[in-house]
Amino acid sequence: MSVPPATQKPWTLHTTGLHQHLLDFQMIYILRGWIKFTYAGHGEHTFGPGDCCLQPPGIIHNELDCSDDLELLEITSPGDYVTSALNK
Repeated sequence: MSVPPATQKPWTLHTTGLHQHLLDFQMIYILRGWIKFTYAGHGEHTFGPGDCCLQPPGIIHNELDCSDDLELLEITSPGDYVTSALNK
């Protein structure tokens, strides 16, 4: 299991285009600011303070945008996992 630092100052949006993580568990909890994702088959979703998202294993998604003050907590299992970028 991994719990990365909740803040990265300044926040850098790491978008790779559509991708998926090869893991068993991934959850994000938004502490401050907002972040917008797109999920295959589910459309765009914006998460703000207090929002929690349990991302199903292997779901195809992408980070679209975020606020400059974004702070989030991400919990994954395993802690070291593979991210697979998908061709468009």
